[in-house]
Amino acid sequence: MSRSRVVTLPALVLVSLAAACASTPRTAKAPTTAGASACADIGPVLDLRAELLEAPPVAGEAGLLSDLDDDLAALELAAPRLGSAPASRELRAEIESLAREVRAESEALTAAARRVEVSYAVVDSALDAALTCQGVDLRFLEARPGASRLQRTSAAFNGASAEAKAQSAKNKVIVDAKACAPARRILAAVGALDVTSKVSTAAVGEHLAEIVLDGKSECAKSDLAKALLSHSANLAAFAQTANPKDATTSFRTRASTLLERLERRARECLDTMSDPSPEIVVNDREPRQVTVLVKPKWPARYAGVATDTGVFGSGILIRWRTPAGNTETRVVTNAHVLDGAEEAEIFDADTAQMTEADGKKASEKAWKAKVARISRDDDLAVLRLDGAPATALHGLGLRLSPPREDEAVVAAGFPGLGARPSFQLTRGTISNASYRSGTGAFGAYLQHTAAIDHGNSGGPLLDGEGRLLGINTIKVFGRESVGFAIPAVRVQLALLRAGDRRTFLPGHASALCTAFVGAMSSRQPHGAIVERISLGLHDAEARTVDARTAAYRDAVTAKGEGPIWAARHVSYARLRVRLEDEGGVAPLTACTNARRIGTAGASFEATFRSRGASHTLRIEDEEGTLRVAEMK
Repeated sequence: MSRSRVVTLPALVLVSLAAACASTPRTAKAPTTAGASACADIGPVLDLRAELLEAPPVAGEAGLLSDLDDDLAALELAAPRLGSAPASRELRAEIESLAREVRAESEALTAAARRVEVSYAVVDSALDAALTCQGVDLRFLEARPGASRLQRTSAAFNGASAEAKAQSAKNKVIVDAKACAPARRILAAVGALDVTSKVSTAAVGEHLAEIVLDGKSECAKSDLAKALLSHSANLAAFAQTANPKDATTSFRTRASTLLERLERRARECLDTMSDPSPEIVVNDREPRQVTVLVKPKWPARYAGVATDTGVFGSGILIRWRTPAGNTETRVVTNAHVLDGAEEAEIFDADTAQMTEADGKKASEKAWKAKVARISRDDDLAVLRLDGAPATALHGLGLRLSPPREDEAVVAAGFPGLGARPSFQLTRGTISNASYRSGTGAFGAYLQHTAAIDHGNSGGPLLDGEGRLLGINTIKVFGRESVGFAIPAVRVQLALLRAGDRRTFLPGHASALCTAFVGAMSSRQPHGAIVERISLGLHDAEARTVDARTAAYRDAVTAKGEGPIWAARHVSYARLRVRLEDEGGVAPLTACTNARRIGTAGASFEATFRSRGASHTLRIEDEEGTLRVAEMK
């Protein structure tokens, strides 16, 4: 399966490319002083920008809390990392001021959330009391009289078994008796109650208050009505705290202003990158020699979880001089080509042609590469090519000056002929030198007419001298000859930041814990939480899943394909089943005591409670992303 996100427009003018440049290696000039100044502190600026833009991995109330925790941690981390230049000092002061506002709003929202958490528990208890008659919970007829919450939940999941059907028949006799008529009436009044909705809880609470019953049933009904009305008020207070009527001075408004400033800073950096970095060592070669086939590779323990064959894209070779003076080969491609994999096999054009006829022999000739960085601002990935042979010692030069519209360009890559990649060069022109899909510095693309197809993703767009203008990333279907490429300045920025490593604070771990617990309590969990489940939780020996695990696995749509996503999906489902066996997790359950553990790397713990047990989450930094690594 080839990878591409590409498009097409009417062909303009086909222009022949100039002859390839001489093959003598050269080192690019140093960046301009303006560029160096504009790009000072760009790391913390871009990290903060990305975190403020990043959506929380869960929706709803938990998402609001998670987002605040994450934003606060990002602000607290960015301020001290900024330099001492006047522009940085002013920006740092703004960030520190905003952090104080976020902290105050987070504290207020957390307090409101804790009141909602308590009222959820009161409603749970009131429902149990009002809907239980002679030990039988009218909502769980499959469970034995007097069963615990855990046993009732388990019985409901096994409702199709002969034992559960027999128990249900016995319980129906009990609840159909006259003595259980009040409980049946309350059940009918509750109907399709949604305890997460202030409207639903208020309406049901008001309806119950109007019903008159006798004796203990009246008391149970009244307690339930009061619990629902109080819960509705708490939900309304939470919503009001989260979205105040006067939002003109809220932190969100100021955050939007800060984002605009960060965007300007990023654009200034990109606009002043007029010369390639001195770390780039150029060995001019034909496009065929610097364009490679990229096949994501997953560890053997994930093979069999889902197909891991037939996925490929394109990439380019860059020669990079390290601070120690060594020169190594790097591969740049689209992040979506890797599909979550942290390693890849790299093939030159000649070896790539062998992949269908002699896959084993071709695989033996593959170069091994590991991910050095996934850009959070672009669909870009930088890989380090280990032990590259002499044939891989070619480097592509970057052209950072913008192209002219109607300028001749060529696209190189490995679009698929069926399931087989095939090297291809196509000619075209720049049809729009700055197509904008968004307002930010990272929303600009080069639009061109060189034909690209599935498999071209990550491949180069070259100018007439064979220099890199951009990385092909998107193809528009339904139109002829319209492709989009990420400009070379953003490629250079990704290369320059390939050695950067993200830093995390306990606040980041608290945000992830809140999102994880929110996903486990939600009826429709947000699919993004799956990406935050560590592959270390995958059980390589368990090749099958039971019906409950499969149901939870299938309830969330994965944002990717392949064995990595399948493994994360099943691990998420197994954690969910484990918590459901304990009675589940109440909405807005608090994560507490988020703390760093150990002295090396980013490793954290945070605690929370399900309805039946207390748990500690271990949260680890995995390649620049925090993930849930263990649930104790």
